[in-house]
Amino acid sequence: MEWLLRWETLVFVAPLAFGVALVAGLAFGVGVEGDADADAEADGELESDAKVHLDAHGHGLLGLLGVGRVPLSMLLLTLSILFGATGLAANALLQERLPGVYGLLSLAAAALVSLVGTVRVASFVARVAPTTETYRVRRQDLVGRVGHAIVELTASDGFAQVKDHEGNVQQVRVRTDGPSLAKGATILFVDYSRDGDWYLVAPFDADAPDQASAARSSMAARAATRSST
Repeated sequence: MEWLLRWETLVFVAPLAFGVALVAGLAFGVGVEGDADADAEADGELESDAKVHLDAHGHGLLGLLGVGRVPLSMLLLTLSILFGATGLAANALLQERLPGVYGLLSLAAAALVSLVGTVRVASFVARVAPTTETYRVRRQDLVGRVGHAIVELTASDGFAQVKDHEGNVQQVRVRTDGPSLAKGATILFVDYSRDGDWYLVAPFDADAPDQASAARSSMAARAATRSST
């Protein structure tokens, strides 16, 4: 058991155990019914916080890994299992041949394989998920629904959550057509941009029942003005 206490082993066993625990939770349906919405919102908060804190340095990497397109729990599961399994396999191959530096080499190999593997998995899931899981909900179906901002929303970027007509929580990229909106603001989904895969949103007032149609008319008029100039 001494090998298990070495840092060269622990650094891979811990993430592998975490990944296996996530798989077990999914297999036994932990939180599928009672905590589904809470889990989805927690994923959204984590993804949004990651975007806020790392946007200046790693937005491209986060997007490449699938943050915002694939559930964060799936990304963590894939990363942890690939990292742990690759590291342990590299240890087994290199320990006898390069006893002095095998730990560092295993770390490098595990990091490379886990990143590349997660990118591939995220790309595949993002491509097939709309046809296998959300085929009954089209992107345009969210227009006219009310959601809330999970980060500060600006005219250039932002993330929000909204429930579709089946009650599933969807996290999507959004933009405003004016001033920024604070995190937690209640918003109306006004339009959808197919080219950029983002939604145009506006502040929503629950006391104004006509706001949905009024906001659409206003946005349509602005769009026509922009296209004519």
